[in-house]
Amino acid sequence: MFKLTTRIALLLAAFTLATVAYAQTAVYAQLNTSLDSGSSKVNDTVSAKLRQSIKLPDGTKVPSGALLTGHVTSVKDGENSSLSFVFDKLVFDDTTMPVQVVVRRLDEAPINSEDTDEDSRQIKKDGKPVSKLHNIDLEAPNASDSATVASKGKSVRLEYKTLLGCMITAGA
Repeated sequence: MFKLTTRIALLLAAFTLATVAYAQTAVYAQLNTSLDSGSSKVNDTVSAKLRQSIKLPDGTKVPSGALLTGHVTSVKDGENSSLSFVFDKLVFDDTTMPVQVVVRRLDEAPINSEDTDEDSRQIKKDGKPVSKLHNIDLEAPNASDSATVASKGKSVRLEYKTLLGCMITAGA
């Protein structure tokens, strides 16, 4: 009985540790830079500002306006253009922490603050949700990138203030 109880306790402890280590936080961020497959280069800086405050699984409170920073990892222009980038740091107050970020959604930049429905955090125009960017596909990122965007037959361009729906894993 003691061995079984010990094994169960060890399994629960391992599960709890794994859950905490890989817990993700959903957040919307807005690009501070434009990205373009015709002009961006590998290692160009990329940054985005968090649109709301969040609480990380370890209890750390991150204010709205905190910055995700990273860089462009690959660029292909021309027919079947693509652009990949990674966010690897979260900067706020006097803190810089390593993070892993996966971009799950792209939306057009809102024209002004009235275009954002804060309850659903969905961009709206004339009361209707705005669709994803036209002719640009958000592809599943590989292990080292936050996002890869692609377009068939034209350059990829993400405008300044493009809204990114992200999942953040802190301490990566």
